[in-house]
Amino acid sequence: MIGEIASVLTGLIWGATPVLYEDSTERIGPVLANLMKSFGALTVNLIMIIPFGVKIPCGLPLALLILESFIAGGVGDFLFFLSIKELKAFRAVPIVYVYLMLANIWNFLLNGSLPPITAAIGMLLAVTGIWIMLWRDGSLSLKGIIYALSSMVLFSIAPVIAQIALRSIQTVQAAFINSLFLSIMFSLFVPFSKRRFSGRGVLSGFVGGALGVGLGVFLYFSAIQNIGIMFPVLCTALSPLTVQVFSWISGRDPDLRSTCGAIVIVFGLMISLL
Repeated sequence: MIGEIASVLTGLIWGATPVLYEDSTERIGPVLANLMKSFGALTVNLIMIIPFGVKIPCGLPLALLILESFIAGGVGDFLFFLSIKELKAFRAVPIVYVYLMLANIWNFLLNGSLPPITAAIGMLLAVTGIWIMLWRDGSLSLKGIIYALSSMVLFSIAPVIAQIALRSIQTVQAAFINSLFLSIMFSLFVPFSKRRFSGRGVLSGFVGGALGVGLGVFLYFSAIQNIGIMFPVLCTALSPLTVQVFSWISGRDPDLRSTCGAIVIVFGLMISLL
């Protein structure tokens, strides 16, 4: 039951936080927004890890965690923030979340078997949903679409790496290492940022990171350790729909085509993952 509850909470949290990331990126740019996201996550993870003691693993598990953090939380999230800036969260999130389907396909291939026909049907529906969402006679940013698709591919690789690393590392350790590495990484890029810190942008990024990465990644890792990868991934597939709701609540008013496209994408994800 713990794994199932953690999975559902992760899906809800990851549907809400992109709206905060969008606000932060608009105000302070993707580098500083990612830095504040990482600081927020690190703060939560420090509170969680104190009762266990700060123990840094070594060898292959550490290398895999750093690789996963660099691919997903580093390059992947940076591109994700750029796609949110160009397309808005209610369009970028459904596109990027097709990574869940790709991750499932990689999982089949790594186990030496071909993906089932449901994976092909799901991918076709996902592509259709993206087309519904984006076909607007050139009115959307091509850069944003490229950013979203690139982030999607990188995110699809990360769960496979995380699953291997979590066989020998505690969840709190993995979450702490993830946020610590990303905080250091984005701190190095601050001098290259063209934007400056502002109160609202800092707060949105920090809160988004505390919830989405600090708490969300911890819940996600906990779910994977308790019940495997399938159900947690399935629950996070609801995030493209919940982000439509949170975008509407925050006054961003997703248009009908974007919402319909998100519904088709989620339907495709469900078929692919069930």
